[in-house]
Amino acid sequence: MSTPPVISFEKVTKRFPGVVALRDVTLEVDFGELHAVVGENGAGKTTLMRCLSGVITDFEGTLLLRGRPVCFRSTTDAERAGIGIIHQELNLVDGLSAAANIHLGREPTSRIGLLDERAMERAAGELLRQLECEVDPRQLVRELRVGDRQLVEIAKALSLQTDILIMDEPTSALTNAEVARLFRVIQRLRGRGVTILYISHKMDEVFRLADRISVLRDGQLVGTLRRSDTNAREVTHLMVGRAIEETDFGQPRSAGDVVLEVRNLWLPRPGHARRWRLKDIHFSLRRGEILGLAGLMGAGRTELLECLFGSSVDAAGGQMILDGREVSFRHPAEAMRAGMALVTEDRKRLGVFAN
Repeated sequence: MSTPPVISFEKVTKRFPGVVALRDVTLEVDFGELHAVVGENGAGKTTLMRCLSGVITDFEGTLLLRGRPVCFRSTTDAERAGIGIIHQELNLVDGLSAAANIHLGREPTSRIGLLDERAMERAAGELLRQLECEVDPRQLVRELRVGDRQLVEIAKALSLQTDILIMDEPTSALTNAEVARLFRVIQRLRGRGVTILYISHKMDEVFRLADRISVLRDGQLVGTLRRSDTNAREVTHLMVGRAIEETDFGQPRSAGDVVLEVRNLWLPRPGHARRWRLKDIHFSLRRGEILGLAGLMGAGRTELLECLFGSSVDAAGGQMILDGREVSFRHPAEAMRAGMALVTEDRKRLGVFAN
């Protein structure tokens, strides 16, 4: 007798006021596979995963887990069934340590009922090491880079004995190096038999990782394809419902006058007056030009942008000339009044007022 799919959605429909987010979605996911779910924004990808993970409980249709109907009334129910989800907007408590987040609600205790912090930190450290994460388990989450916070989320899921892991746009805010590390972690999880549902609209990632690809459009499943039997053009066509023409950007246009110039910029490392995060930086930017900044993690790219934007006021020297006049921003508001904007790496924490 053949093994049933580990997950089956049967005619799943979800309605919100004024919109049908999912309509009669029937989809099967096999044990141990990486199944990519792709589609444009608003196609229903995240809604479908929220139905599976217990975030959304009032939907029409049937959800089967290992061949048996299930009805999750909460995320806790889904977690007990071995389902974990890594949200696009990470769900961690900034004011707690990495270890406390990993074991939140399940903290180990001593024989007399007191919190056993050493055991918690030891277990968290072991999980993080398995994920190539060198974070100190005692470090506060608010102090971590986005990529490390994401690995804390994955460690939390693994601590719950998760064997079905949902990853919702996991690379949206990661650097190339962090993406490469995440992909290694994914392959390691697959080697342990974890089934992964991977939500993305990045074709290069999907065709690098997936066994099969399911395409949603306007809340409906329009196709499930084996990666080896399709290509990015076909999948994109299914996503948007029409052929996509290749764009020819033509010859680059000539740039205008110099609009921004940086001369001899220095920025010390925190707590080290004679060690430098930025050292003798020079560059100019012309009107209409796109200037790329490249470098490894920790090379100083983010710090350079923060320095220019007034988010970091610790520069030890240098000049910044904007539209022909020297400026020195002591606060981001000053840079914004001068016509500058900064799209931060961590958009949720640093780019908006969440409350």
